[in-house]
Amino acid sequence: MAAEYQSAFDNVYFYLFSEPSTIEALGSCHAIDLPYTFNVSFDEFTPNQNLVRAVQASWATFAATGNPDNEFIPHREKYSVANRQTMELNSKGCVCHKDLNTQNLNALRYVYEN
Repeated sequence: MAAEYQSAFDNVYFYLFSEPSTIEALGSCHAIDLPYTFNVSFDEFTPNQNLVRAVQASWATFAATGNPDNEFIPHREKYSVANRQTMELNSKGCVCHKDLNTQNLNALRYVYEN
């Protein structure tokens, strides 16, 4: 919902990092993207280098231009209430979705708007 509200005031580019942890019980948890952002290996884990390039290029391009578009991910429109463009990033590939998770968003909307 924060992306939805912020998009009324400035450009928003929303992403979902869905690469699972090597610890199965964690799934794709908070901060799981950090080894890819900083290209850090540990124990028996080495991040997928294609995903590292996509994540690093997205952050660097966004920091430099305000738009994360780069050669390693598909183009996407900025996030808005009308399209809810979300880039899903994982080692299977980067895919742009429209209205990803809208059902859950609408189910929770009453909590924050009432």
